[in-house]
Amino acid sequence: MSILSSEVIMPFGKYKDEMLMNIPRGYLEGYLLEQDWFEEKFPKLYKSVVEQLERRDSSHDDY
Repeated sequence: MSILSSEVIMPFGKYKDEMLMNIPRGYLEGYLLEQDWFEEKFPKLYKSVVEQLERRDSSHDDY
């Protein structure tokens, strides 16, 4: 069973304990995905962030 990316909780950083769906695009895309360590250290979270951004793109949600 897979977990919806919107149900994933950020485990660290500025938005610790926030659901991915509530974290601004600018942080996810403009900061987090740009970090060299992120995908290697947190592969499942990385995938969830990418899925969340794709979901926002498909629904035209720019939060």
